[in-house]
Amino acid sequence: MGSARIISSPLSCFMLLLLSINFSSSAILERTGSDRMVKDICSKTQDPVFCMQVLAYDPPTKGAALLRSLALFSLDLAQAGASEARIAIDARINSTGDPQLREAFIECSAAYGAAVSALRDADKLLVSGDYVSLRTRASGVAAQVEQCQTSLKLKQEARQDPIGVKNNDLKRICSIILAISNLLLALN
Repeated sequence: MGSARIISSPLSCFMLLLLSINFSSSAILERTGSDRMVKDICSKTQDPVFCMQVLAYDPPTKGAALLRSLALFSLDLAQAGASEARIAIDARINSTGDPQLREAFIECSAAYGAAVSALRDADKLLVSGDYVSLRTRASGVAAQVEQCQTSLKLKQEARQDPIGVKNNDLKRICSIILAISNLLLALN
């Protein structure tokens, strides 16, 4: 009976109310700060709307206040996208009968091979705090993707290929990584 009186006392109710308001307020403030951070990052990318869509879908980043978690998420997304695109490109190499288009896909496969390797190493650069090299890697990946896109544009049939969409998405994700690495550099 003594414990029931403590819980039902006005002071206990007031304390419980204060605690719940405090936790709710800190969650709202954390979310607002995180939203501001994401908007700041996305405003510095090639495609802010795409950036907002990408970063908004990652539940762990919704309350995150650290740029590193957003960078890791973006790197993971870029690695997965680059690996998936390379698999699709390699499949196209063997399925096309057009020798010029086949050559364009071979060039894309080599470019994406270099991009996958660079992205694999980028995780380590982020963890070690080498943001200059991270920025360089992200720029290099974007250049590799652009090289693939240029090869494909030479052939009319390739312009309609889904590889072009994958190229564009990966370039936009690299833009997000560049924006984050620049913000990380500014904090140091």
